[in-house]
Amino acid sequence: MKVRQLVNLLVICFALVLVGSDHAEAQQASLPPEVLHYADIVFYNGKILTANRQFSSAEAAAIRDGKFLAIGTSSQIVPMAGPNTWRIDLKGKTVTPGIFDMHGDGFGGVILRHWQSKFLSGEPQWKTKEQALEGIRRVVTRVKPGEPVMIPRTGIVLPPSQVRGGSAGLLCDVITLQELDAVSPNNPVFFFGPVNQTALATNSKGAEVTKRFLPKGVSTPFRKQNNMCLSDQLQGGRTTNIDGILLPGQWAAQDYAFWYEPPDTLLEDYRQFQRERNAEGIVLTRGHMAVPTFNGVRALWEQGELTIRFRMPFPLIPQISGHSTELPDPAEAETLFRRWANMSKIGDNMLRMVGMRVPAVGGNQ
Repeated sequence: MKVRQLVNLLVICFALVLVGSDHAEAQQASLPPEVLHYADIVFYNGKILTANRQFSSAEAAAIRDGKFLAIGTSSQIVPMAGPNTWRIDLKGKTVTPGIFDMHGDGFGGVILRHWQSKFLSGEPQWKTKEQALEGIRRVVTRVKPGEPVMIPRTGIVLPPSQVRGGSAGLLCDVITLQELDAVSPNNPVFFFGPVNQTALATNSKGAEVTKRFLPKGVSTPFRKQNNMCLSDQLQGGRTTNIDGILLPGQWAAQDYAFWYEPPDTLLEDYRQFQRERNAEGIVLTRGHMAVPTFNGVRALWEQGELTIRFRMPFPLIPQISGHSTELPDPAEAETLFRRWANMSKIGDNMLRMVGMRVPAVGGNQ
């Protein structure tokens, strides 16, 4: 091959490289800067509810690796789709990042977290009866005389070899009422479990302050003499409570404890819990909750700080205090449903009642 032919061939190859490079650069320049590789899913022509602090909405969203890549207008988001991207035309419909089923009353945990921080901050787990009594004494000495103490703890932590079932280590079985009173003579002390934030036990001072909440004919919240427990304990950790049905002493303790502090003292705890749920992508919830918990949610709503949409039934109060299983008289049932069942227009887009909840086994709808 002559030198001139070789030079011409090299020039042609170099030109092809430049053209290919220019084409690749032009293609890359047309892609949005967020794209490292194409989105897996693109939603467009709809309404995307976000979980940011402004609770804003957008027309479109791109999803990659199970996370939101970007939100914006359809013209901004659609170019993030590649050959294998799943494109979904919403045609005006709404997309929510997450739905939270609050059967377990998730926001009720805010109250337990508040008590944990206020009364048990830095307090180690109790592994023996002596450690538990000393721990209760420490907690009580940190508050003023007469101030109630709410302890979100129900037992001591036993070594696995000693655990015999659900009741192993339960404070009611480990500590007598007299022993509890000895370390807390001047303050009402209550113990709460995580399931439905149920009151488990109290001392004599607690029994005094809750007596006015007991139903007619019930003189004491305690179930057994010299036992601080508010419910009957049976072998294997079972109780006489069926599916969360509370006894009069438990109702009385919760009526006192949950209303002792006004909702605004818990607002920062509610804000933090809400931020955590938003970070998980939760922006919509349905379910029921206790009235004290609802007051905290309502306080956020009144201040325009609610960033989770609530859809919930209105909780009807039992006819007789302490009997959560009591249903309305059949003759009244139709009247109640006609009056309360259609509540879809009560509230606004953030907090809305969508029906009614008649007290039933376990408080279920």
